[in-house]
Amino acid sequence: MPTLTVLYGPDHGQSFTADAEPLVIGRSAADLQLSDGGCSRQHARLKPGGGGWLIEDLHSANGTYVNGQVISSAESLRHGDQIRIGCTLLLFHDQSCWDGRSGSSAINKAVDVKLNQPSDASIITTVNAMSEEAERRIEDSSEENSSSSWSIICHFAKILSTSQSKEALLNRVADIVMDQLDASRLIVLRVDTHGGELVPEVARFRCELNNQRPCIEVSAKITSHVLEKRDGVLCSDAINDERFVGSGSHDSIHRLGLRSVICVPIIAHDHVYGLLHADSSTADGAFSQEQLRLIVAIGWVTGIAIDNIDLHQTRMRTERLAATGETVAYLSHHMRNLLQGMQSGSEFIETGLDKADINHVRSGWQMIRRNIDRTLNFATNLLTFSKKRQPYIREVNVNLVVEDVLLLIQKLCQEESISIETALGQLPPLASDFDGLHQVIHNIVLNAVQAVRSKRGIVKVATKYDAASEDIIITVTDDGPGISEREMAHVFEAFHSGKGHAGTGLGLAASKKIIEELNGQIKAETLPESGARLTVTLPVTLTASFDTDQTPQPG
Repeated sequence: MPTLTVLYGPDHGQSFTADAEPLVIGRSAADLQLSDGGCSRQHARLKPGGGGWLIEDLHSANGTYVNGQVISSAESLRHGDQIRIGCTLLLFHDQSCWDGRSGSSAINKAVDVKLNQPSDASIITTVNAMSEEAERRIEDSSEENSSSSWSIICHFAKILSTSQSKEALLNRVADIVMDQLDASRLIVLRVDTHGGELVPEVARFRCELNNQRPCIEVSAKITSHVLEKRDGVLCSDAINDERFVGSGSHDSIHRLGLRSVICVPIIAHDHVYGLLHADSSTADGAFSQEQLRLIVAIGWVTGIAIDNIDLHQTRMRTERLAATGETVAYLSHHMRNLLQGMQSGSEFIETGLDKADINHVRSGWQMIRRNIDRTLNFATNLLTFSKKRQPYIREVNVNLVVEDVLLLIQKLCQEESISIETALGQLPPLASDFDGLHQVIHNIVLNAVQAVRSKRGIVKVATKYDAASEDIIITVTDDGPGISEREMAHVFEAFHSGKGHAGTGLGLAASKKIIEELNGQIKAETLPESGARLTVTLPVTLTASFDTDQTPQPG
């Protein structure tokens, strides 16, 4: 049964099993639902076919990609393929089925490795993976069959250029090697970082396994030589070698009539990550020195790719820790400012109580009340920005929402002597999220009030209906200093505020998130003479991606 694992995207880490045939993938699909905004409602279909599984695009808006290539028709999949839908990257697992293109069965980790201790080993050719010969193998186009080999390396480099996990990478490498070698079996061994033991990661077999747990016998002398000398080795006529005489089991190399072995290091910067070990049991399938050089080059490039994955993961961890530290520092700083405001208010109240001065008490209480409002607004925006929310869609009167917001901030405007002018047009009912829209309008109006100068500032709030586009447009304009060109690039960025200690850096970021959830748009602009304008555009027509029969979610 195939499985799809999300490597990157909003649903990162989730796995989906193809229980249904076919399996529809999409933002509103009943089989496999993704929360990626770049994914169409019915984006792609996974179905059996050709002895395996196929994927086809369902006329999606952004297309479906397999291993970095957009597909125009049904594309066959094999274990380790990557599927990109919108911004989501999925890894295709299908360990039980046959690979129709390479004719080999795929196994990951569920394989036994037996290291034999021979008195001798028939190593006839070696190529050092760290020498110029291995690197020249990629660049040299004058050798016999160089056109084919060069095509392989180019194809291989294209696969490695895509962002993927080590598991996906090693599966693709195994498929490519099996396609190029007439090998009976291939195993990718990882060098354990703690004990230094060889651990099986990926295995490929040319024959069907009938659900049996396979055992591969590997020469300890060959693996030791590869690990110590960094050599890729070619071993021929190994059927007569003592190292292959032993268990007598159905999986033993001696019973398979082994004729040829290639073992190369997966290496980068003199560090061996693992080994590629392939063997052939066909009488006319002995590996050539040309094939050895090619597989050495593949092992070398694979090692560099693994090294890059490690570096990328290390960088991401470092960036995540740095971002976490910055966020914690910002939250602590802002919460400290709020608490200091409350503390100052409480000191005013204590002084007023000691002096029996009711006016002093009122002044202290006003300070506390304002900081309570700021704390509530800050917590609401933080919650909105940090969690995934499902809009609660119902019929909304936008003008009533605007009037309610203006009523809430009326006292603040009176205290600062700031004028609010309204021009509310005739609007049709809007299918929207009342709480979310209320939060957006409150954020942008409050932002405008804080931007203007006390005693003479003017904030204008207007609404209108655009019949041509069937959009409701809400504009909030202030006569403040406007938004500088430098600040404009960060105006909707979380934890970035151009108002110093007065701003939370979350209001506009949370507003943008809510508006995008409602399929709308929000933009900011600086006016030619002075001031700034924020414009919210919301479609009146309810899209099919929303479910109107919902119950509101808490928070």
